[in-house]
Amino acid sequence: MKTFTKSISLAALLFLGGQAFAADHAAILGTWVSEMSAQGQSISIQLVIRNGSNGLEGTMKGPRAENSLEEFKFDGKEVSFKSPRNGSTATLAFVDNELRGELSTQQGPFPLEFKKLE
Repeated sequence: MKTFTKSISLAALLFLGGQAFAADHAAILGTWVSEMSAQGQSISIQLVIRNGSNGLEGTMKGPRAENSLEEFKFDGKEVSFKSPRNGSTATLAFVDNELRGELSTQQGPFPLEFKKLE
């Protein structure tokens, strides 16, 4: 009887843990926008995060182009990805319904702060 009870408890824990992970996943799905100023001009960058066939997928769109992102990961606290176009990588913390961090480029780190579009 104890083995049966332990099995049910373990199954419930795994099920509830999976739901919590799915809920964390859902929190970052959607369109995120970063507004910044460079050389006196306003620049808007969009980050779109969605469920794909192999997990999370993303695209980033700037003033000149839109790029699919590779190696897209979310561990419940941080989002990370790589741009195949120029090899830059980003790590963004998910804090207070915002994504904050930096993009590592050949020219050095570039700060990013995204707010979710409602």
